[in-house]
Amino acid sequence: MRIFATDMDGTFLTEAKTFDDKFYDLFELMKKNGDRFVVASGGQYQRLCMRFDHSIRNDIIYVSENGALIRDGEIIIHKDVIPAESWKKMIDLLAPYDCMIVVCGVEHGYILRKFAHFDDVIRKFYNNIQYVESYDDITDEILKLSFYEPDGKGPEVQDEVAHKVPDNIYCVTSGFTWFDILAKTANKGEALKKVSVYLNVDRKNVYAFGDQMNDFEMLRYAKNSYAVANSVAAIKAICKFEIPSNDENGVVKELEKILTAGQKEATIISGKEISLKIKDQIKDEVAQLAAQNKRVPKLAVILVGDNQASKVYVRNKERGCEYVNMESLMIVKDANITQQDLLDEITLLNQDPTVDGILVQLPLPRHIDESKVLRAIEPTKDVDGFHPDNIARLFLGEDGLVPCTPKGMMVMLEQIDYDLTGKQVVVVGRSNIVGKPVALLALQNNATVTIAHSRTKDLKAVCKQADVLIGAIGKAKFLDDQYVKPGAVVLDVGINRDENNKLCGDFDFDKVKNIASAITPVPGGVGPMTITMLLENTLKAYRIHEG
Repeated sequence: MRIFATDMDGTFLTEAKTFDDKFYDLFELMKKNGDRFVVASGGQYQRLCMRFDHSIRNDIIYVSENGALIRDGEIIIHKDVIPAESWKKMIDLLAPYDCMIVVCGVEHGYILRKFAHFDDVIRKFYNNIQYVESYDDITDEILKLSFYEPDGKGPEVQDEVAHKVPDNIYCVTSGFTWFDILAKTANKGEALKKVSVYLNVDRKNVYAFGDQMNDFEMLRYAKNSYAVANSVAAIKAICKFEIPSNDENGVVKELEKILTAGQKEATIISGKEISLKIKDQIKDEVAQLAAQNKRVPKLAVILVGDNQASKVYVRNKERGCEYVNMESLMIVKDANITQQDLLDEITLLNQDPTVDGILVQLPLPRHIDESKVLRAIEPTKDVDGFHPDNIARLFLGEDGLVPCTPKGMMVMLEQIDYDLTGKQVVVVGRSNIVGKPVALLALQNNATVTIAHSRTKDLKAVCKQADVLIGAIGKAKFLDDQYVKPGAVVLDVGINRDENNKLCGDFDFDKVKNIASAITPVPGGVGPMTITMLLENTLKAYRIHEG
């Protein structure tokens, strides 16, 4: 475990106003690596203390809305400290992670004796705070808080203040862990030392970033100290490293460099290798049937028209049948065929006891209703898995013929021993062929599933929640590293052409491979699995028909 500690304003918050959204990725990496992040604020505490004549130094709890001072349950608002939106954004950022905010003054700071929980406390500040012009206006603005003794119960908002705020400064975390009562400290260095001892982290694994004199002891304690470019001379003198200011993303870039040092590229999930393994298994089973003088499975494929891409797909399916020694029947019809003639052809195949699987290659000419054609296929011969009966079975969790591409993705996850239980799966694309079926399959495997699409608000934020991110939108390299959470598994269904007319997926492979833990390539990823699952479905249909 490593600890990364940074000053609040000027370092973590650029000019005490904003921070770079890249911190989201960094926190994901920290979480993945088991590291901890600490934000230390001394300046805000000092600034607030200097603004008021009241004896408030020893009972400060927190600062928030436009620099709100919460004292003895009262809210004292003052302008020009840290803008409320920056605090709120920072809290939103840190909430999902096991991070800390340590608030301590240079002269009168105490390390906190316990953690407070973001959702239970800090967010309630924002739900209750209103702006007031002066101290005299606070009488009706009471935030009633109770900080219990360290008995495991934690802080709560109550009807009245049960206890006076302890003579401490508090550290806030998104976890429920509590510090034991700690000795009083007078600076961030002592605070960081207490945190390090508590987490059992050696100084050599402590990294600190700062710029002002109230960061001096923190930087001196850390074995890895960084001064941002706008630091005072004394800070630069004690730091081992100097980096650009956060206005130039200095802290972000340095943290990214540290966290990604020696990081491996994503594991490539090879659809070619997995599909070959499964095809060999199918081939062995078909060979056993032939050895027993039994008929072998048969797949009938109907191609309507002269679509070149469809011809390639059909030929690949024919080759797949040849490889596993299944029989295949390729039926080619003119693009001008009437819808009724096509339906009659399907009826004949439905009635043919030697045909186990029927596939009508899509798309069809515009004058033919695809829905009627797909519904005409006997459900037990619908090896594409598109018939409403099979979709209903999938929805109900019953056994049936499952759409090939979604089924292939589930098999790929199984092959890399990835358990979806409890994982967040985001599917980008809501088609009936891929998006919706794969969402149902992930749900059956105990994942929490989100389907995103062209109308999804803040698509990047939604995608970044995913442990498994599936792209099925048909837009070349649309999903880059800004959409992917570090360590996520990426499944790319897209088959597109890039600016150089090369095959590519919906993900920008070169950008994503350094963030994801595993990724499917294009070509050679999900595509080969689709045809293999078609063969597997044909074998399954054969078993249904033969009893």
